[in-house]
Amino acid sequence: MSDAILWFSGFFIGIGVGRLGVAAIRLHLRPGSHKARGAGMSANARRPAEVWPIGYFLAEEMIERGWTSRDVAARMDGDFGVNAIAVDFYLAIADERLKFGFEQAKELADAFDVSPEYLMNLHRTWVENPQARQEWECPEHLFAGSAPTEH
Repeated sequence: MSDAILWFSGFFIGIGVGRLGVAAIRLHLRPGSHKARGAGMSANARRPAEVWPIGYFLAEEMIERGWTSRDVAARMDGDFGVNAIAVDFYLAIADERLKFGFEQAKELADAFDVSPEYLMNLHRTWVENPQARQEWECPEHLFAGSAPTEH
């Protein structure tokens, strides 16, 4: 029987192979790897090199689709005027104090056909990594004051 070991972060898998195929597969945890690491990331955890505010994602998607914030607001539930102001706000404000909760993420996610969790993760990553934040300014033609595009 020959053996192979596959190493992963915190554990390894031992595979014993005999004449008839795989004879045994064992999962081995490194000492302490199964314990919770506590709040936040460990000292040697990976950190993103660059992060952008949620408005950056919105702007990229809007540019790709040929939309302005008015187009996004029209695709959201609720009052068009309130939605247009909210979208403009997310495009213009890059501040970790920005309140971006599940309700806001759900409304925008529906407009862009992505999951609210995806948007929440983008925002959380930006908030948690100030050392990696990139300077960014939204192109003015995306704001609600721009002429709406035809659908």
